[in-house]
Amino acid sequence: MRPTDLFETPDAEFTLTATKNRPDGEGRGLKQFDGAWSNGRQEEARIFVRNWLNRVLADCQVLSALCRKHHRVARSMAPHLGAMLAGHAEQQLALADELAERIHLAGGVAAADPWRVAELTCVPRPPDGAESVQSMVARLLQAHDIALRRTRAGACVLRERGDRISAELLDPRVVDIAEAQMRELIE
Repeated sequence: MRPTDLFETPDAEFTLTATKNRPDGEGRGLKQFDGAWSNGRQEEARIFVRNWLNRVLADCQVLSALCRKHHRVARSMAPHLGAMLAGHAEQQLALADELAERIHLAGGVAAADPWRVAELTCVPRPPDGAESVQSMVARLLQAHDIALRRTRAGACVLRERGDRISAELLDPRVVDIAEAQMRELIE
């Protein structure tokens, strides 16, 4: 059996649903998994998708928390950096909402509690207390790089498995925002 066989059955069709309460105000729709996924192969595929999306969700939540932490420290030392980091934190939270919605549509529960997020993330924990601006920026760039590698890998794997909708949520959506945030930090 090929990996893509898991998504090639008629029961694995997707239906379009309207998306409500979008933070960006756009009425984009997400594709919903059909409720007819009943056999074991399809359930395995859904679990696989949920696990990958939960990992990326955890990375987005940790990146948002890092941006918020560094925003609080940087706003007194470098006000323009503090404002930029506040915006980055909001963007990461918006991505986390989209990922959580997709996980829910796949029949899963999004990782929300801090302990589960800490288990799933690949972003290293920052030290307690304040850091210099250079250290904060370097830490955020490193965290983005680590999360981007995992996100790209997840998108590739999900595409191979036949879930192009979830893959497109990761790349280009999550990847584009993370790359834009990295460019802003470098500047």
